[in-house]
Amino acid sequence: PSPNLVSASVLELLEALRAPERWTRLKAKQVLVGREVAQVLPAAKTWAKTAEGRDLMEVITLLEMLDQPDSEVLKRLLASPDDRARAYGVRVAGRWGERIENIVGLLEHAAEDRHARVRMEAALASAALPDAGTILVSATVAEEPRDRWINYAFAQAVHHTKENWLPAFQRGELDFGDRRRGLTALLGAVESKHVLDEVRKLLLSNQVDENAQMALARALVAVGENRDLQTVFQLGQLDAATIRAMASRKRPEFDVSDFLESLCASKHVEDSVAALELAAKWRIRELYQTAIRLARSSQADPQLRSAAMRAMGALGNKETIPLLKVMAGKSANPKPSAIIGLLEVDQAEAAKSAADILQGTIQNEAIGKILGAFAGREGGGPLLAMELAKRKIDRTQGKRLQDVWIGTGFVQEAITEALEAIAGWPVASLKFDEDLVRRMVAAGRKGDRARGQILFESARAGCMACHKIGNQGGMIGPELSAVGSGVPADRIVTEVLWPARQVKGGYALSRITMRDGRVLQGYLQESRDKKLLLLRDFAGAGMHEVEAEMVSKEEPIGSLMPPTAQSLSRDELSDLFAYLFSLVGK
Repeated sequence: PSPNLVSASVLELLEALRAPERWTRLKAKQVLVGREVAQVLPAAKTWAKTAEGRDLMEVITLLEMLDQPDSEVLKRLLASPDDRARAYGVRVAGRWGERIENIVGLLEHAAEDRHARVRMEAALASAALPDAGTILVSATVAEEPRDRWINYAFAQAVHHTKENWLPAFQRGELDFGDRRRGLTALLGAVESKHVLDEVRKLLLSNQVDENAQMALARALVAVGENRDLQTVFQLGQLDAATIRAMASRKRPEFDVSDFLESLCASKHVEDSVAALELAAKWRIRELYQTAIRLARSSQADPQLRSAAMRAMGALGNKETIPLLKVMAGKSANPKPSAIIGLLEVDQAEAAKSAADILQGTIQNEAIGKILGAFAGREGGGPLLAMELAKRKIDRTQGKRLQDVWIGTGFVQEAITEALEAIAGWPVASLKFDEDLVRRMVAAGRKGDRARGQILFESARAGCMACHKIGNQGGMIGPELSAVGSGVPADRIVTEVLWPARQVKGGYALSRITMRDGRVLQGYLQESRDKKLLLLRDFAGAGMHEVEAEMVSKEEPIGSLMPPTAQSLSRDELSDLFAYLFSLVGK
């Protein structure tokens, strides 16, 4: 029989939004719209606090029908693990527009979403807003891989809002930051030659303030010609963001050493740091002595000294080795930047100094930087592993090193094996067994959820470093807020104990070795330009744009997740699985 919705209370009508029948949910909303808004609205907002997935979409639809935008409910929908729910939330955000707090920020976040459907909706939503700054949403969408549907949405947004954003851009009022691909795509959709000519004239006219001048300079660096770099340098004192934007360009043919030398003396530390980093990237060896002077200076800012040590390695030679070995310090006060610089000059010596430091330091941040640096250099991992094996490192320190290493998210087999041996705690030892999976599922049904949550959130398990539950945790791996309702129990057990066996779509890690010896790890994305590889950083730090001709080797790694859970006792695993099984998004 059909439910009697007309005489139902507001709470009963809200509960009817959970009904499996679409008719019931629709009629419940229609009846609610006919009730007093003063009664329905607070009840709906309270009900939404425990709603998830489709239920949350239903209450958002109700708020739309009532014409009562609500930022908090919308944010919960935009944080859903279901890409369909997030896409719908973005569409609603576009309709509610400026009545939503920080609407541009919400859309920019959606424009970086892993799922193409959400990014497409972000582009379409941005076209509905009059603010010139919403073009940054479209630019962010263009930073990510695009299919024909996103291309259509992007083109519509760019042209529909052109009369708002283009004049603002030409006045230097829009800062595209590091959205180089996005800005290129935007200007490619309009008469870019005419626009860039206007930018050049305005940049040299002294008719704009300093902030606008730097915004225009960054735009010219991102999409201009090589001659435009000289124009930008001639502006004089550049800010850090503009200097860093130049790192995406190849070293120009004209001499830039004097420009960078003057920038190293800036009163703003971040500008000087950026200048040293650019000198290292472009191999401007004329700044080598400047780097030594700043690295040695006890009066220099610590951040500047660190940048100088790294630059010494990039610009130096064999004579640099003893200098950096001294600067690297001891276990009590290590300087990871000196080790990173030393890696550029002599990997073997860097490995010796690093092993000496790692043998005793308790500074986890320094440990992570050093281990990550060796994982990021071709041949660095095996050299460090060999030196660590020569040291007498106790198991307590070995466990510290292993925990920090797992937390970095890097995958480097030699380092992993060396730290397992030192800690006396090999992470992977269980062989896959379907009968064991069934037993662990049964044990998880009887485990203690509360103890499992404590274990999940502990530094020992390290789960929270990569996985998000609700508003807590990292974004390296899949969100687990509703894993118990969306993933079968046997698969949860398998993916926790043997993560490399079944890798979730979009989380298959790749390792790219560059011709200059750098090693990058991340998730390969489809690129429209066959000359470029797009590698999404596994830690969420953005997209690496890599020229295919600069790659010497590309190899799949599989799962980023280490089989850390295999080191837990059976009782601990029972509790951990009990907690994961209980996560149903409520």
